[in-house]
Amino acid sequence: MSADLPSPFSAAPAGGFRVRPTELAVAGQAARATAERLRAGAAARPAAGDTAADALPGWRTAGALRDCAAAWQQTLARLAAELDGIGGDLLSTSGNYRETEAQLHRSLLPGH
Repeated sequence: MSADLPSPFSAAPAGGFRVRPTELAVAGQAARATAERLRAGAAARPAAGDTAADALPGWRTAGALRDCAAAWQQTLARLAAELDGIGGDLLSTSGNYRETEAQLHRSLLPGH
């Protein structure tokens, strides 16, 4: 990763890595927000493709343009689904790290 960008994983003195659950959660939320924007964009694309194809009555390119718009919509929908899943995984991982840290903290308290 670039030195200019913060990373949820940074080198730890012992050669391991450090996880920052808050940064994982922020990344997960961003992935899900991007997925939602992609879904909205995918929903609008077929109408634009149909409008352009309708302006070409009798042309073979009209059908190809419709096919291209449909393929683009499917690609955006798949990408949105993948990003949504990745976002969910990052949020779950963040929660898991937080819960593990809390359990470890409680286990170190007197009386445990």
